[in-house]
Amino acid sequence: MDLEDYLRGRRLRIRLHEESYDISLFEEGQGTEGAFAVIDYRGERTVVRRTRDDGSTMDRFRMLSVDADLPMDLVGLLAYLSGALAKAGIPIFVISSFRTDHIMIKEEHLAKAMEALMELGVELVHPNE
Repeated sequence: MDLEDYLRGRRLRIRLHEESYDISLFEEGQGTEGAFAVIDYRGERTVVRRTRDDGSTMDRFRMLSVDADLPMDLVGLLAYLSGALAKAGIPIFVISSFRTDHIMIKEEHLAKAMEALMELGVELVHPNE
């Protein structure tokens, strides 16, 4: 499905999650309970989980999720969103799930990212809405 056809007559909604997240390499003994995502690739395991307030100095990320069940044959949505974020100089970490896509953004870039997405005409849904 072409992105232009998908967007015709609808407004793209992106949900900002309240929680912050850490993205790290799995370490022995760490466990993956409660992780949002675990990605195994070539012997490397990446773990995405809610930030724990343990004094860690890791970068904190916020998650923006496309607030829709996306068709599996949709072409170009991530290019559309990531292109706007790239133009604004914002690095991203993307996770696709069965129904939708999630974009992880460092907290320090969040305001600028939201501004870039709003310039596209994206409706931002804030936590608890």
